[in-house]
Amino acid sequence: MMLRYAQERLKAVSKERLVDDDRGTTLVEVMVGLLAGMVVLMLAYGMWDAATKSQANTADRIDANARGRVAMERITRDIRSQQCLDSATPAMIWAADLGMEFYSSVADENLKGQRLERRRLEWVKDPVQFKDGGGDVGDIVETVWWTNQTAAPFTFNVLKRKVVLAEDVQRAVDKAGLPIAIFQYYGYDPSNVQVGRPSATPYPLVTSTANAVNTLGRGVSTANISKVVIVDINYLSRPRRAKNSRKKVYPVQFFNRVSVRTADPSDPTRSPLCI
Repeated sequence: MMLRYAQERLKAVSKERLVDDDRGTTLVEVMVGLLAGMVVLMLAYGMWDAATKSQANTADRIDANARGRVAMERITRDIRSQQCLDSATPAMIWAADLGMEFYSSVADENLKGQRLERRRLEWVKDPVQFKDGGGDVGDIVETVWWTNQTAAPFTFNVLKRKVVLAEDVQRAVDKAGLPIAIFQYYGYDPSNVQVGRPSATPYPLVTSTANAVNTLGRGVSTANISKVVIVDINYLSRPRRAKNSRKKVYPVQFFNRVSVRTADPSDPTRSPLCI
């Protein structure tokens, strides 16, 4: 009986305390809590935004690297396929800052042998300006003509294909901000004599506006066109997203130095071999 009375009394006292206790959350505590919550949300958003941008930049670099590398391999293969037409006709027909044309010879499975071709590599400017203001961007296009003749004189009048080797290619710039030629040409220097023979050190075959080739910029002179033994390829590969994005996109630069198949460093006075 006494125990039951004590329990009821304890409940009554506890109830009275709860009813009489008017303590709660003050306005200051609410504001501090909201501020702390906003700080946490802002930090979380900042981390999410940084991760999203990093992922987009990484995807852009992977895209530009993959397409730029494949394009460089295809362009290198084309330049390496140069073939003199005959002992009096060098492989290179014309060479300019933004393109070249030459004779080549590649294996043809249908003919069970080699087929002579006339190839053109040219940088074609994209008429649509990129939204991020990336400058002049275009595609490197390959055009190939066949000949049905098996003996000279050859006439290359059969269009085999015209394909894009490299998309969204931008010209690199020098320290002064001036565009660099996508193709640069070199020949051996016969005037540099070492140990009784000309040196097989290549020297640049300077292009000139006097030898300009259509819309492909300055060209190599007729006197030097037959001396081309090395071609430098230099361009920037841009990600596809850059076409539709106003955000700054950083392209990936590619460079390669290619020796033509007819070059012979051991005989620089007769290199390429057909001259």
